Amino acid sequence: MNGPVNRSLGDPALDDVDHALGRPRNPLGETCRNYYAADPDTVGFDGSPWWERRGNIPGGLVVWRVTAAGRQALADHLRALRDTRKETAA
Repeated sequence: MNGPVNRSLGDPALDDVDHALGRPRNPLGETCRNYYAADPDTVGFDGSPWWERRGNIPGGLVVWRVTAAGRQALADHLRALRDTRKETAA
């Protein structure tokens, strides 16, 4: 099952990636969505290997798509969080 989960991440850049994918259990698998609409001057999207600009929508917003590199970065981060929880519980 790869349905969404209720979480927020302490790293704002990875939280944006997680939000864009619909907060999936497995970001490397099929996700319920893959887009993020933001102001054109939003810092951190343009030039990031985690994002691909997909176009503009009415109202002046830019639509971004998470790349394979962004999915991998999120998967690595979630794995590290799980490992940390396991170490703390032991």
